[in-house]
Amino acid sequence: MKTKSLLTSILLCLAFGIFTCLNTSFSSGFGSYQNGCSCHNPTPSVNTIVSITNLPTFYNVNTAYPISVTVSNPTKVAAGFQIQTNIGTLTTTDPGITINPGNKSAGHNQRKFFVGTSATFNLTWTSPAVGGTAANFDAVGNAVNNNTNNTGDEWNTAAPTNVALSVQFLSMTAQQNNTAIDINFSTINEKNVSHFEIQKSTDGQHFSTINEVVANSQKKYQYKDAAVRNGEIYFYRIAEISTQNHQTFSNITSVKYTRATKPLMIYPSLIIGNLLTINAENMVDDLSLTLYNFAGQPVFTARNIASTISIPALPNGNYIANLRSNNESVLVQKITLSR
Repeated sequence: MKTKSLLTSILLCLAFGIFTCLNTSFSSGFGSYQNGCSCHNPTPSVNTIVSITNLPTFYNVNTAYPISVTVSNPTKVAAGFQIQTNIGTLTTTDPGITINPGNKSAGHNQRKFFVGTSATFNLTWTSPAVGGTAANFDAVGNAVNNNTNNTGDEWNTAAPTNVALSVQFLSMTAQQNNTAIDINFSTINEKNVSHFEIQKSTDGQHFSTINEVVANSQKKYQYKDAAVRNGEIYFYRIAEISTQNHQTFSNITSVKYTRATKPLMIYPSLIIGNLLTINAENMVDDLSLTLYNFAGQPVFTARNIASTISIPALPNGNYIANLRSNNESVLVQKITLSR
């Protein structure tokens, strides 16, 4: 009799265009998401309460969120469920739950008995790698009495749930502007935003925060990074920090800082007065100059120099000028004093 009753139930479900439902203790679950269980009863029952729990108020991209679907009914003994979302993916470690093709819907593959007056089904929702769209969730649950037919089963739907992206980056650019790099970004859908962190890297993997920007109503932001060196490649990204201390990242953009420089040189080579000029635009760190006589003895040293040096009263003659940056020799040149 059980086999005949099960076959009758399946045929009734197919006749109504529904793949299968938790109609008895023999139900095998869902093959695709359905918005009800009309093969059990034509209308939902207020006695069954279905809820989706643990969803965030706002989601971050490419983040896993443990979620649950709970089916409650004070007079039933077991339940089944189904859930669907429009974006992201659903996964589970529960052998009693089947993830449908496409990973955007799931349902039971065997009944779950109540603990008290409810049964809970656990899954993980992973948000998409690229945001911009709110995540919508729908769920339906059926509370059953575990008899051999549909009599007395009561199903209902959960309230639709909307999870918005905390912030969406509209644009993010980094461009060289003379002696600095200009960083500009704009956003939309700013909700519960505390501030933004401008982050910088030299390898594209390890970032550090170089500045913080408070959210404003215009949703447009800019920053000038002057801590740059000629020939270096820099990577930038923006981290949005929510009021719940969650992070959302922009895309990563890179720029190579290249500053036009004049040839490294010391002039004049024949010094009649007492001024020596140094052109070292691309040597900005710990620049020093030492003059040696032709016996190899240092006779004058200037440290942390700029572009012009006053030479002290030294005997006329030939000298060797050694220009160093970061304690490394970068130019050796002969000069002559004739005063």
